[in-house]
Amino acid sequence: MLAVALANAFALLVAFELARRGTLPSPFSEPGALRNLLAGELFGAGLLGLLTFQAFWRSDGSGASPGDRAGSFFWVAAGLGLMVMALDDIFEVHEHVGAWVATHVDVATWFTGNLDQVIPISYALAGASLLWIFRDEVRAPRASSAFVLLGSVFAALMLVADVAAGTPLGLLEGAAQGLAAALTLLALLVRYREVLAVSEVVPVQLTLRVPRSSTD
Repeated sequence: MLAVALANAFALLVAFELARRGTLPSPFSEPGALRNLLAGELFGAGLLGLLTFQAFWRSDGSGASPGDRAGSFFWVAAGLGLMVMALDDIFEVHEHVGAWVATHVDVATWFTGNLDQVIPISYALAGASLLWIFRDEVRAPRASSAFVLLGSVFAALMLVADVAAGTPLGLLEGAAQGLAAALTLLALLVRYREVLAVSEVVPVQLTLRVPRSSTD
């Protein structure tokens, strides 16, 4: 947790310094030092999701409860989704797609003024559906569950602020994105460590020895 917090604080300082020098229009500009770090954190969280799934089934996944076996698929699905979102953020896919659609297609949306926001909204709907489908896994009494729920709250706040760009609420987008990325990374890291901790537990076998008498 300390390492993630320090990395984000350092990137924030660098972004503010670049903005002060005029290199960036604002600390949260795309692309920028802070945005790239947050995308990297999402990609790292995605990789941890795949590693968590692999570690679960390599340890004793077949011997786990049906609920735990079903819940393991949440982490691989979340991992793949986070990697897609990270690549989107790095290469600005939804911005380019939105600009192309706005130029070539006469389409309007009632819920947002920018067409490039439709793709992030679809990500949010997919994430909410995933959380609902695997709600038992997310609500399990684990430390990782707390990070998942907190990260989801700030991700939702980031989406609302993004849609409300140009209003006072829109000013919260950068901070919400930073907290969402950091908490998501911690959630996947903690869950990976939880799975490894379980796989390293060696069951203790007790044997009962009956002393034999000297006449035997």
